[in-house]
Amino acid sequence: MISSRSRLYFDSTDDYSRARDVLLQAGYSIPGIQKRLGLEGSVVLPNSQALITRKTANRDSLDILLRLFLGGTPVAVQDVERALRPMRVDAWVRAGLIEITGDSAKACVKLLPSGHWVVAFDRHNRGQAHSHNMVLGVSNATLTLINLTARRPARQALDLGTGCGIQAFFASTHSEQVFAVDSNPRAIDFADFNTRLNGIKNVECLEGDRFEPVQGKSFDFVICNAPFVISPSSGYVSLDGGMQGDQFCRSIARDVPRYLTEGGLCQMLCNWAHFSGQDWEQQLAKWFAHTGCEVWVIKSRKDDAANYARLWIEEIFGEESEEFDARFHEWMDYYEREGIEAMSMGLVNIRRTGNRPTQMRIDDAPAMVEASGADILRLIELRSFLQSVQEDESFLDVCLKSSPELRLEHQYQSAGGQWQIKSSRLFIARGLAYSVNTDNLLAEFLGRCDGTRTVREALQQASQLLSVDLSDVMSDCLRVIRRCIELGFVTPTDRSES
Repeated sequence: MISSRSRLYFDSTDDYSRARDVLLQAGYSIPGIQKRLGLEGSVVLPNSQALITRKTANRDSLDILLRLFLGGTPVAVQDVERALRPMRVDAWVRAGLIEITGDSAKACVKLLPSGHWVVAFDRHNRGQAHSHNMVLGVSNATLTLINLTARRPARQALDLGTGCGIQAFFASTHSEQVFAVDSNPRAIDFADFNTRLNGIKNVECLEGDRFEPVQGKSFDFVICNAPFVISPSSGYVSLDGGMQGDQFCRSIARDVPRYLTEGGLCQMLCNWAHFSGQDWEQQLAKWFAHTGCEVWVIKSRKDDAANYARLWIEEIFGEESEEFDARFHEWMDYYEREGIEAMSMGLVNIRRTGNRPTQMRIDDAPAMVEASGADILRLIELRSFLQSVQEDESFLDVCLKSSPELRLEHQYQSAGGQWQIKSSRLFIARGLAYSVNTDNLLAEFLGRCDGTRTVREALQQASQLLSVDLSDVMSDCLRVIRRCIELGFVTPTDRSES
């Protein structure tokens, strides 16, 4: 249901804090809802009306709020009046949050706890068509970006394509000032309402296209859960930004360095196209040419064009839509005209590094074992460190310390009546769980990285143990060791720290 109100707002500024107190006192929080629904530990709260109805039979205030704002089911007005006390129901009606028909009340929006906040956004059930100006809520992509955001202190931060505002709210916890920008006026209304509802003082919501509302400003941090759907322009601002193909994401990658402070970081979740007969990595690299930035792309998924179109058309227009066939052919005709054969999704990290040549690396996403933004930030900083020791002689004098989460795994096979090592693998057991196949020399080297030995010393000791002539393999060894630093297997340290 899309509210007919052009804006969401309470008539009285005090009503925002009153509404917050109503939700808090009822236990309308992630822990409170998880406990009530028997879903302790669940990451995503359910959309199942049947589950919510079944678990809210007692009809206390939390039950009523769950049925109304999470389940989206009609509730008797008298029950709503009781759940919202001491506020009056008509205040919520005038705010555009509830509508009343006869003796029944129904929510016009969805209210969902996320982090320390409760955010309002448009209700959307899978299989139902989107409206043109729909404001999306907390999706799996939203949670992925929240979890992988590299949170460090920032003077000014920017949330591009803010939607309901949730990325800006998380940014507000480590930034002095956050600007939340969206070209969809309805999204700005939601983000502004949510800012007030949660009592957040350092987020300013601005309507406009991409960087237009923040001309002349610079940011230590930019976050962008981009409208990344690659389509012949679906007309849905929240999905493709009103632009064809991957043009929206490409434009952000091209323009954001001008708005970053020295050392400033942009993180963007996006899709990019694979074109027939072209190296997709080279095409993606063109997004960042001449930016003078360190770019790290973590590719998480790839779909062929037909499957990608099917998934998104079902998401946008509904699984049983009568328009499916026509839309599918429209999208596939567009892909064929443009030579698009597949699409990838990933997290793009862009760090401004002054006048140095652009440095870009693309990695497949590893197994995510409790991965977080802290892991992303640590690896970004390690890659910056490697830029400072590009000469082999200076690199050989660096002291390294193995991660406490580094593991060595051997796989054995039976041969000749005894067990023999078939393969060996190094991997990180926590965080971004990258892994590499290894040989004895690398394994012995990493085992000696305790923070007291330089690269040179650890290599010499490992090679002597295995009777390896280091002069024959030095170049390859240093290349692999640098890669181990990039993956977080080892970190530089001062000898005096160990």
